[in-house]
Amino acid sequence: MIPFKTLHVAPQGRSRSIISVCLAALALTSSASADRIDLISGEPIEDCVIVTETMSEVTYKESDRGKNKTVPSANVLSIEYTSVPNDVQAADVAVKDQEFGVAFELYEGYLTEHLEGRPERRKLWAPAYVAHQLVGLNVLVGERADAIKAADLLISKFPDSRYLPNAYMTKATVQAEDGDAAGAKDTLEKLEKLIIKQDLPQRFGLECRLFKILIDTGLVGDARRKELRGVETDAGGEFPTVRNRATVAIGESFLMEASQGDGGAKALGEARTHFEDVIKDPSADDETIAGAYTGLGDCLFQVAATSKDEDDIREALMTNMRVVVLYRDEVRYAPKAMFYAGRCFNLKGGPEDIERANKLYNRIIRNHDGTKWADEARSFRK
Repeated sequence: MIPFKTLHVAPQGRSRSIISVCLAALALTSSASADRIDLISGEPIEDCVIVTETMSEVTYKESDRGKNKTVPSANVLSIEYTSVPNDVQAADVAVKDQEFGVAFELYEGYLTEHLEGRPERRKLWAPAYVAHQLVGLNVLVGERADAIKAADLLISKFPDSRYLPNAYMTKATVQAEDGDAAGAKDTLEKLEKLIIKQDLPQRFGLECRLFKILIDTGLVGDARRKELRGVETDAGGEFPTVRNRATVAIGESFLMEASQGDGGAKALGEARTHFEDVIKDPSADDETIAGAYTGLGDCLFQVAATSKDEDDIREALMTNMRVVVLYRDEVRYAPKAMFYAGRCFNLKGGPEDIERANKLYNRIIRNHDGTKWADEARSFRK
């Protein structure tokens, strides 16, 4: 059996039956027409049908009867599938509805069938996609050990998947955040060897290089920013998603200095400039935009906490709430933005504001327990 637990969330996560979710999925499937590929250049390939996906390329047709065409996987930002196996479609719907227990059961059931007796023959890309979804879903609900197991499963069972580099990097990130620096380094070194062996495009090498910088806790200040600017420059216009992630990391480095009193207002201003540059860039992906708004929300809160000005507080609150509402699944950033939104309500100070702040703190503790932000929320909850 696949080494995952079925229940990962509180019982309310199963308030809808699997049957009802499947029916909703089937209703969506019946109206679906074609898939869509979003490229890192910002251009889409619309009204297509995905045939296969590998680490090197995505194969698609412009219609059901059209000839196969390909696009390098390194140029693909994301794919929106509209023709999906029923159980997978139902699981995707469950994730959107935050029915995480149902989603796990459906994803794991589909993947078990594929690996143990009934391999997928029509949607050849679907099993690797499901394995990738399980990695992200475990991270989303805070099952960090299971996220590593899910990443290992994808790496071992789908070694030619276009999701493979992401599995390595997610695993390394979780290891680093859990204090396993040696494990994270080893994981990224394995990815580096894979990139060289498979002669993968420069984008993957740059992403791996960026992750190595991000997990290196001994690399700080100017030295850290020098390395990040190197990635930023090398990514340039060819790989804007990598460039923007490096820019956010530079902003976070300045923000760290400002919080420690190193450079104060100047460092805060530098951080804000970097976050705003990413927000203005139409090629930034959701994760990076969430990071930029979260960083900007932190900057604005620092200003509001000093000035106590109503307009400053309102601007900081709106910026943080943008992440809470629009990017709630970006678990690296959502709890921090939620915490600073709560702090903004505390600054407003009215009885209703205090109640709203406490609701946000309780939500952090409930959904992101074990994180720094859950500890912070406990200390400010009244």
